[in-house]
Amino acid sequence: MPAPSDPRQNPQSRFDALAQAAAQPSAVAGLREDMARAAVELIDALSAQDDAAAARAVYGRLAAIAAAHAGEPRLRLWQGWAGFRLISGHALPPVREEARAVLDDVDRLAAAHPDQPDLRELLARSLWHHAHNCASERDFAEARSVHARLVALVAAHPSEPRLVADLAESYATLFVFAAEAGDFAAGRALAEEIRALAAAHPNEARAREALATVERVLPRFP
Repeated sequence: MPAPSDPRQNPQSRFDALAQAAAQPSAVAGLREDMARAAVELIDALSAQDDAAAARAVYGRLAAIAAAHAGEPRLRLWQGWAGFRLISGHALPPVREEARAVLDDVDRLAAAHPDQPDLRELLARSLWHHAHNCASERDFAEARSVHARLVALVAAHPSEPRLVADLAESYATLFVFAAEAGDFAAGRALAEEIRALAAAHPNEARAREALATVERVLPRFP
């Protein structure tokens, strides 16, 4: 008869035990952070199984505990990180709706706490990855819509270089997928926007890399 599984080795059991303990009135902040870390590990495991509904449920439990302890900004960061991990792990249309809902929640979280720039960076990364996932499935309409939200975020916070870096990655992603799809008009338009971004942020390495991609690929356009 096999030995019972060790909760420390089972992401679901570990999260359930920590979530139950963290919900107790006597729980300390460190225990809640342990629970948040276990939530991220479980979301990664569920994402690997394409179980987006279960991953979103775990995210919801973490979000509820973070909301109940609004005086603990690190819990909000863990919530943002968990949201990013869920969003980045789901590309296929059947599970994308779950990722879209979490993306909107991370957006609201960042907007509600403008004093935490790390939340904005997690939002930017989430937007970029969701745009990538949509473009990889040839859903260019949603990819462009999500990318536009990232453009607006950077416009509102132009002095935050990490946001600019994520925007450059998103631009490069859309440009490459447009080229691969043969949408050369869209590719040329994106190329001009990438050039403008690189000119406005000459010290941003990822903007220069995006521009280098444009200069390498654009001459192949018919």
